[in-house]
Amino acid sequence: IIIRENMPEHLLSYNPELWHAPVGAYLAEQEAGITDGEVLDAIRFHTSGRPDMTLLDKVIYVADYIEPGRKFPGVNDVRELAETDLNQALIQSLKNTMIFLMKKNQPVFPDTFATYNSLVSAN
Repeated sequence: IIIRENMPEHLLSYNPELWHAPVGAYLAEQEAGITDGEVLDAIRFHTSGRPDMTLLDKVIYVADYIEPGRKFPGVNDVRELAETDLNQALIQSLKNTMIFLMKKNQPVFPDTFATYNSLVSAN
């Protein structure tokens, strides 16, 4: 029920790792009583990104990407970038994700491309 009612239908055609973000936002609102739209959006888009991300969106996205339990190629580079330039860390994390998916011949969620384009166009 949660997936069908609270997740864009097109998201279901992409990697299931994306699904926990909108479900997490739903649960944060329904179970934890969080009503702050900016907080809910940061949760909702922390796996896909979105064009014109807020500072909170960027912090949550990058924090999730570089959390200490993550061990994959490129994560340390993003950790280093995050210490000095949040936007560059976000751009690099998006690149890493898209390249990873493309190498596996998996589709890239359109919002992820749009997020990348939005960020590099602003620089």
